[in-house]
Amino acid sequence: MKTGFTIATEAPAAYPALIKGDPIENIKKAAAYGAQSIELHLPDPASVDVEGLLKTCEETGVTVSAIGTGLATVLRGISLTSDDEEVCQRAISTLYEYIDMAAKLNSVVIMGSIRGRASDPGGYGAYAEKLAKNLRIAADYAAEKQVILVMEIINRYELLFLNNAKQVAGFLKELDRPNVKMHLDTFHMNIEETSMSASILPYKGLIGHVHAADNTRSYPGSGTIDFKEIAVALQAVGYDGAFSMECMATPDEKTSITEGLKVLNGAVNYAKQVC
Repeated sequence: MKTGFTIATEAPAAYPALIKGDPIENIKKAAAYGAQSIELHLPDPASVDVEGLLKTCEETGVTVSAIGTGLATVLRGISLTSDDEEVCQRAISTLYEYIDMAAKLNSVVIMGSIRGRASDPGGYGAYAEKLAKNLRIAADYAAEKQVILVMEIINRYELLFLNNAKQVAGFLKELDRPNVKMHLDTFHMNIEETSMSASILPYKGLIGHVHAADNTRSYPGSGTIDFKEIAVALQAVGYDGAFSMECMATPDEKTSITEGLKVLNGAVNYAKQVC
């Protein structure tokens, strides 16, 4: 597992990215902090110099573990399940651009907020049907590019449906696209799951990405979550992707990154010893 954290090109103040601004300069900062990987969130894939990113990654040894798509929803209003079919088509075409970028960077692409905010608790069937239809289109394009899409599990207070590992695993089985995997997030897991390890151990081969934040949504180690338990479970199922902090920069950037990486690295090293 590679430890790292989220950066964003631009984002609202309350968005959980630890550094915002120019991604090339922020990859260099991430390397100085000792990160092994970064996760890049951006509203418009066309706005980034991918070749410059690749060069900086080669120079620093930092990889881009994931491309975050949520800002395309937050700042551009697109989603895969909008009532407006034109918006859905824009979401699919934008995902193609994220996928093209991910293919060059060898990254996964996150399916979080972009899946849409269904508003009717009784309308899950129609929501799931539309999400599956449009996600299959994006997944088939991603398969041609050898890119993995990861479905982020988000708590019920942010999205009404697909809120825990069991629900998402069931959805992915019905989706029947092997290149779409599960994306765990410890902040959301702490709300929705009764056991961290029990929400990981049944899903060997299905986990494609992992976000780390404490129950406070601040950095790992600032709250009550046991990251050693999580790392041991991930190690046990053979997960070798990123363990990436997506959290608020509280009390400040330096504390969040240095203390959070210390906890995550300690948890990963512990898991290697006991597994």
